[in-house]
Amino acid sequence: MTTLSDILFEDLAADAAAPDPGMLGEHRVMDSLIALGFDPEPAPGDLVLAETGAVARHLGADTHSSPLSGRLAVWRRDMTSSPSS
Repeated sequence: MTTLSDILFEDLAADAAAPDPGMLGEHRVMDSLIALGFDPEPAPGDLVLAETGAVARHLGADTHSSPLSGRLAVWRRDMTSSPSS
């Protein structure tokens, strides 16, 4: 049984008033795709969770250059075609 302590918690404070060196550089956009209760096929750089699920990320200069919408389509297809669904 999953409890609240088993869920991923993150806190990213990207503040231009007090930037950390190399924090995001020219990457102004962080796009995230999170799967919970489903194990998608991992790609390099994905965070695979201890429970079923994964996190995919993209850092970029703008939102329209993120490849994660394509990954979302693949994850949706795989999730709906999995034997347990």
